[in-house]
Amino acid sequence: MNKRLFNIRVAEQSDLRSVAEVQSKAVITAYPAVLPPGVFDPEFVAPEKLELEYESLFADLGSDGEILVACDDAQIVGICTYGSDTELAVPGVGYVQRVYVDPDWWNLGIASALVDRALELLSDRAFYEKRRWRYDRLVRVKVVGNELRYTKSLTTRAVD
Repeated sequence: MNKRLFNIRVAEQSDLRSVAEVQSKAVITAYPAVLPPGVFDPEFVAPEKLELEYESLFADLGSDGEILVACDDAQIVGICTYGSDTELAVPGVGYVQRVYVDPDWWNLGIASALVDRALELLSDRAFYEKRRWRYDRLVRVKVVGNELRYTKSLTTRAVD
């Protein structure tokens, strides 16, 4: 098996174009296979549009979250955003979203490594169901499909 090495770090402002390109490439590869014909428009995930979203997100995350990137020596190959969900106003609740991996790097454990690192960082501050995340019934309707939100308590509670 051809094992490829990568490391995970926090994104910097100068990474945002590459971050947008990874998401664009992943979505353009995956979405047409799972959405009905005619629903997906690749223009919605053009790198220049996504880069603007990431610039805004990067400015807003602050101390409550970050954009993580998985890199090999030459390029960014995976991304993940995470943070505290201040909209919920519930202490100890975090989110992980925008987990995308360059299709050339799929099935190498990058998405799992990104989510696991985000969970570590969230836990220091206060994939989904197999990691004990639970769907909280919120559905955010997006231009391309729906976004289901999963949450996970970051505190340990006694179980009866």
